[in-house]
Amino acid sequence: MSSKGSGTEDVEDWLDIGNRAESTTSLNLDDVLVEIENLEDGLSEDTYTITEDDDGVYCESPSLDSDYTYHLDSDVVIHSHQSISRQIAAIRVKSGPPVAIAEKNGQIAIVTSKGHVQIFDLDGKLDRYYQGGEEAAACLAFSLDSKYLAVGFSKGTVKILNVKSGAIDLIIQPACQPGLGILQILYITGATSFLTLDTGGSVYELRVKTNFAGKRKSSMRCVFSGCNGEVVNMRMLPHAMLALLTVSKLLLVSTRFGGKILGTFAYRYSFHAPPLFTFWQAAKTLKICVTRGKTMNVMRLASSSTKSATLLKTLELPVDLVATHWISRDLVIGVDENGASWQIEIEKGKVGRANVDEIEIVFATSDFKGLATGSRVSEAMFHIADRVCYQSIQPATSTPDRLIILSHDGLKICETVTEWEQLERFRENDDEISAALYLLDVVKGKRKAAEVFRNEAPNLLRDSCRKLLDCCQNGCDAGKVAQLTAHYRKYIKIILKIAISAKFFDVIYQEVWSKISLDQISKSIFFEFLDDFVLDGLMFDMPPAILREYLENLANLSHFSQFQLAVVRFPIYSIDIHQVMTICRANSLYDGIIYVMNNALMDYISPLEEMLDAIAAFAGNEVLSDNQIECGNRLLLYLNCCLAGRAYPIGSLPKNGETTVPLEIYRCITSLRGKDGKTEENYPYLRLLLQFDPQQFVHVISTVADAKLFQTDGRLQRITDTIGLICVSLRKEQPLVHFLLLVVQLTERGLIAPPVEMVQDAIISLLRIATWQSGLAEPAIIGMLRAVGGIDRTLVLRAAQAPIRPTISSFLYLSERRFLDLLKSYIDPPKHVIFASIDQILQLTDLTSQESAEIARFLRENLRILQRLDAESTAKMMIQHGFLDWLRTSQEFPLIRAILRQRQAAKLAQISGDDELDEQLFGVFFEGSLKEKTIDDAELLRVLRFWSPTGSRSDFCLNLVAQRAPEFTEAEVFLLESRGHVERGFERLFAMLEAGEDLVRWLDECLNFCCRHSTHQNSNAWMIQIFRHVASGKNSEENLNEKLKMLVRRIIDSGTEHAEHLVTSLLDCRAFSAAPLSENLEIVNEILASCEYEKRLLQNVLRVQNAENSALNRELYGFIGRRAEITDSGECATCQGALTKSAYVFRCGHFQHIECATSSTKLCPCQDNLKEHQLHRLWTTSQSTMGPATRKRDIFAEWSTPLDLLPKNR
Repeated sequence: MSSKGSGTEDVEDWLDIGNRAESTTSLNLDDVLVEIENLEDGLSEDTYTITEDDDGVYCESPSLDSDYTYHLDSDVVIHSHQSISRQIAAIRVKSGPPVAIAEKNGQIAIVTSKGHVQIFDLDGKLDRYYQGGEEAAACLAFSLDSKYLAVGFSKGTVKILNVKSGAIDLIIQPACQPGLGILQILYITGATSFLTLDTGGSVYELRVKTNFAGKRKSSMRCVFSGCNGEVVNMRMLPHAMLALLTVSKLLLVSTRFGGKILGTFAYRYSFHAPPLFTFWQAAKTLKICVTRGKTMNVMRLASSSTKSATLLKTLELPVDLVATHWISRDLVIGVDENGASWQIEIEKGKVGRANVDEIEIVFATSDFKGLATGSRVSEAMFHIADRVCYQSIQPATSTPDRLIILSHDGLKICETVTEWEQLERFRENDDEISAALYLLDVVKGKRKAAEVFRNEAPNLLRDSCRKLLDCCQNGCDAGKVAQLTAHYRKYIKIILKIAISAKFFDVIYQEVWSKISLDQISKSIFFEFLDDFVLDGLMFDMPPAILREYLENLANLSHFSQFQLAVVRFPIYSIDIHQVMTICRANSLYDGIIYVMNNALMDYISPLEEMLDAIAAFAGNEVLSDNQIECGNRLLLYLNCCLAGRAYPIGSLPKNGETTVPLEIYRCITSLRGKDGKTEENYPYLRLLLQFDPQQFVHVISTVADAKLFQTDGRLQRITDTIGLICVSLRKEQPLVHFLLLVVQLTERGLIAPPVEMVQDAIISLLRIATWQSGLAEPAIIGMLRAVGGIDRTLVLRAAQAPIRPTISSFLYLSERRFLDLLKSYIDPPKHVIFASIDQILQLTDLTSQESAEIARFLRENLRILQRLDAESTAKMMIQHGFLDWLRTSQEFPLIRAILRQRQAAKLAQISGDDELDEQLFGVFFEGSLKEKTIDDAELLRVLRFWSPTGSRSDFCLNLVAQRAPEFTEAEVFLLESRGHVERGFERLFAMLEAGEDLVRWLDECLNFCCRHSTHQNSNAWMIQIFRHVASGKNSEENLNEKLKMLVRRIIDSGTEHAEHLVTSLLDCRAFSAAPLSENLEIVNEILASCEYEKRLLQNVLRVQNAENSALNRELYGFIGRRAEITDSGECATCQGALTKSAYVFRCGHFQHIECATSSTKLCPCQDNLKEHQLHRLWTTSQSTMGPATRKRDIFAEWSTPLDLLPKNR
């Protein structure tokens, strides 16, 4: 890094980013953003967080429901600044086309390709004009105080103009690295310090100072080198933060810490599009948006204890963008390379093209390609040059909702559409419905709007409702009734929705009703759409006249369900009581009756008595209609609400009603003789409720048992006793069951003392019912026996025996540990439930040894009875509890068969773990299976294979099968093989083949047998024997049939070791030898191909062996091919003595006595060639007879043939 310029500067004041950008932790999508350090001094004291009211509320535009929505064509509008555009065009020939713009505090500066500068105000008035030379300009920027304008040129010069006078204040040349051009200028403090970006991607800081003589001078310092990644754009953020967009990452830099790197964000997307940056600052939030190609990342910078930045959202865009601007809290405007504008709604993640004209954008292609300086740019810069427009699209500094765009046909202004403009657009398109929905969203706060418009929106919405009403009345003058109806439905629905949502009830009741009621069709449609709002409780203060007509309309249409729901949602003072009661009584609409009598007459008893009288007519019926069930359920719900002190169906009880109403209802239903006192039965209302639906009535009592009413004066205890008394007298299953369940629940909650005698009577009565329709009876009785003490269990047990109640009996016996009594009760006569009881008893963990022994003895004594009752269950019991040893003395075939089946199903090849017992049991099973004649040969073979070797340890099974031959031939052969009688097994199969029945099957079996025993000494003979038999069959005189061909292929497939015998046999076969070669060519080719295949396979194997053993072969060749030179003198090389003793013979031809050898390495003393001194062989005394002149025959003299390991007959 280097610096250029004059003057002495404080080093600490300079920005010094340097190579720290390379070592900074990247802000990637996985880690979100790294922590940002030291932001406190640069940021405001407020902590940055997202709040719901940071900058108003923004909601989606669809309102109410999917039937009526409105569509905003575009949230922005782009229009041409006519005045400035005309002035640019006027000097285009003289000054060249515009290339860059800058804006500051309402001043717009434009520079042309020839360096001419025009400064306008927002109205288009030309304030200053500077005529440059011929040097091409690239960029310009206002100082922060708007007093100076810096213009950058394509060859590295920066000219600073005085905005007020138009004179050149200072020329800095060069303002970057020599030989490069300026791409961007950015002021960072006042008018004295700014940054320049050159075409090499380096950033320089320049400072302008005035000395005592008034002369201005500058100093320059490189603060970021392009070798660290070329910077392509710079943006200033609030709180003295600087954003540097490089070709690979975003750098966030603090300008108050000498260039401190706060964080980085790496791009991972397409590099053909330029990186883009924009931000939005609200009261307590600073969000940034980084875009590259089709991917947009939105982050929030925060100053908190964690000092972090958070990734909020990643959006995928349909096109590559070349410019972005955050124009409102939730809206980012993007521009693609074709000049089309795109709206990106951040919160909703929606992306859509704006309905505005395309723009002919001015791109800075020549500057980013460095054409003015010899194209000294990197490939990354060159790659994005065709899509860069940083200097021609600038956000306005005076307001965030405006974007200034320089195009080839002039200056464009992109700004948000105002509320008034949007409303006017709807009305210009004659879309009053969308206008009303838009105003409704503003009134309800669902859409952001200016305060003035928001205050005026209610009045505008009222006017819009009146316009819609006029359209409804006047929009369809002629046509069919169906068209008129559709017209009314379209407008009446939206009028009601808008007026009710905005709470304009005066408009509905006065203006809308006065016009709608004149037409019967429109009035009926009005009432139809009114239903939903009535059910939602949104209609307030409806005039009685309108309400009366509305209810009458529902009654006329027989919409009685809607009628009831509507009545209870209007205040009692607004309805016609006589009308409502007449309609409700005529149609049994008890909700309406209850509502009127409760709220108008304060009478809670009469509706209850009316409903009780109504269900009395059908309470005892076996089958009820839907209306009867609905009436009864409404009664129970009303009873529940009243006993709990709540109003029915909605609302609340009057003052003191929470105390008086429950007591009145309680006294009513518990009255001894009913309403008139003339009933013959006691407690008629309780009896009626228990007959109609005992389950729901008991549920009501259980639900309200905690109420204050039942906790005083023992009312809960009394009503429980009364219910029990009635249930016992009814002697029906459902009342008795639910009475027991009620007592259990209340007893466990500690709310009552259980009535033991009544409970016992209820249990006995329930047990005496022959057949139970519900599965709750047994759980109810057992739960009662567990929860309540003092019940005579002997009586209960006696009652549970006739008819038998297994679960209850088991519970009573087990609770008293009378295990044998329980089993005896099920054994005589035998009942299948005994097996469940046995498992239940044996699974007890607290059985004593005596109890276990007694139970085992009982089961063993009755084993025959159990297996006759259910052999499968008995087998399961014996396997689970380890009783298989009992089978040593009791060998019942059905039981043993069941045991083996269960073990086989569990894939366990052992029965008891005792080999002797397993063999004995399998023998019983095997013999029994053969006697029953219910098993075939294939099934028996599968059994033998699974239980091997248990079934083949002895000849027992083999003898049994042999006696049944040939019925079980496959099983017999398997046993012969298992017992080692292979020859007998083949003979048995060959005998079946010779029999001639099912030839193909037994031929396959014979061949498979030979394959299994291919190593047997007789395997070859067996194969040929099979072939000869098949070849000599009845069809042998004919052409070789398919069976013979199949056999030949089987023999060939098993290998070619029998090929010679096969060919010999084929030649002996007249069907083969007498037939033409063409008829049998296929089979001959197969034999030859198989032999050729194995021949080549053998050659390849030998070749591989030779290749792998080549080194060893060469060593062997050298060893056996060498011969020692026979010495002329038969003397010892050490003592020169005769060879009368054992000696060593060396490869050099010398001898040495063993006793003369002193070296452990056994080398010849001549020492002339160490490799030739190695020991060759040992010379024994038996060889000493050979005289010294004797010469041995050289056996290798004529040996010139190399070693060949291949077979001779290859």
